[in-house]
Amino acid sequence: MSAAFAIAHVSDFHFGRMFRATKTRYWRKRLGVSEHSFALAVGMSNALGALNAEFDGNVLVAITGDQTTSANPAAFEVVANYINREIMISADTATGLNLRGQGCVVPGNHDMFMRSLLTTQDRSRVYGEYLPTVFPAVGFWPSPLGCVTVFSLDSNRLAGLNFLNSKNLMRMGEVGEQQRGVLSAMRGTLRARTRPDLPANYDYEKSFKVVLLHHHLARKDGRVALSQLRDATQVIQLFEQMGIDLVLCGHEHEPYEVAGLGRFAFSCAGSATKEDERANSFKVYRFEAFDRIYMDLYLASTVGGIYTFLKQPEVRLI
Repeated sequence: MSAAFAIAHVSDFHFGRMFRATKTRYWRKRLGVSEHSFALAVGMSNALGALNAEFDGNVLVAITGDQTTSANPAAFEVVANYINREIMISADTATGLNLRGQGCVVPGNHDMFMRSLLTTQDRSRVYGEYLPTVFPAVGFWPSPLGCVTVFSLDSNRLAGLNFLNSKNLMRMGEVGEQQRGVLSAMRGTLRARTRPDLPANYDYEKSFKVVLLHHHLARKDGRVALSQLRDATQVIQLFEQMGIDLVLCGHEHEPYEVAGLGRFAFSCAGSATKEDERANSFKVYRFEAFDRIYMDLYLASTVGGIYTFLKQPEVRLI
């Protein structure tokens, strides 16, 4: 049976440089502040274009944070060009995702921690229709198999004093009590069909339910890390109560999956376009049915100086 549609999961572009002083590869690697590779951005754009053609446009693109390295205006401008239009130009080459309304975006800690009252950007100007102005948010995508319900969370709003977003610099994450409460209430309105923006014949239980957030719920080796959600236990319990099917994150720059967290599948995409990574990657989830999903890992490879993303052997995800 051939797949009916796909979700492309990309993350951690890291467009732009954090500090002008970090021009050398040596210091970029040690500070972890390297910028994006244009060649990788072109390769990923080409790969997603081919995927979109393969599925006749039935591809939902999920972007799970750290679109920028420094959250400065120049970096946000590159992000806006790349995800909204095909006008990111370098070396006489134009590239971009051109999502055409088929994308969902959440912010990462790098998109937040340099922000202040003086540097806050207009999200609607930067991200167009893709990044919500209020979290949690919910969207509905009419896939060939039925409705996909997408919940978007901001895992960067940490409780307590966070002067100049210093906690985001330390890579901590938290969904928070307020977002968890709103999300729980949102589940009730969706089940009761009391929202005015619901698709015709919407059925919460029958829809495929996806959550996007930046910080991860657990490491693949099971150990607790400072970079994961501080309220991961409460979040996992809530996702189980909501009947979530798939949780997608970024942040770790390493592709992996964790089994046994709950009834849902949990997957981290890795970093798609950031320089100085051991491996650059993104993932594609191919749906034959809502309960039969296969995952393809795409790893970057260069031949003749041109980056391409090569599909690895598929694995059964759900």
